[in-house]
Amino acid sequence: MKSKTDFENGQKRAKIFFIGFFLYIPIFFLLNCTSSSPSSPVSQEKSHTVAYSVTGSVTNLTIGYIDANGAQQISGQRAPWIISFTKTTPFAIGLNVTDMNLITLNAMTVTITIDGATYKSATGTGQVDLGTAIIDKNY
Repeated sequence: MKSKTDFENGQKRAKIFFIGFFLYIPIFFLLNCTSSSPSSPVSQEKSHTVAYSVTGSVTNLTIGYIDANGAQQISGQRAPWIISFTKTTPFAIGLNVTDMNLITLNAMTVTITIDGATYKSATGTGQVDLGTAIIDKNY
């Protein structure tokens, strides 16, 4: 069994630990968050041209996508279909295409390009979903 002095010493050590810990954390963040770079900010944003396209012999498409203005959905489109826009990083992209002709589903290829290079592409029937992504300043 610990004596009263051992218990008191343990309490003192715990207080010293917590005081030191809570003083260290803010000092650590202050030192690591201070920048030694010039006072004028350097822009890390990059401008990119994004294009969404659908090819194939599909005649009744519903297309959901994210463009420079946010989320969009259009119906009754025919392939080939393409739209492009320019956006500054960071930004979101996304594309989902559904063939609304349920009697005969034709193959379609759905593609997202960024600055002329294919970012993502898939071929399928019925529905092709390329998902969404965030394009950051490192792209």
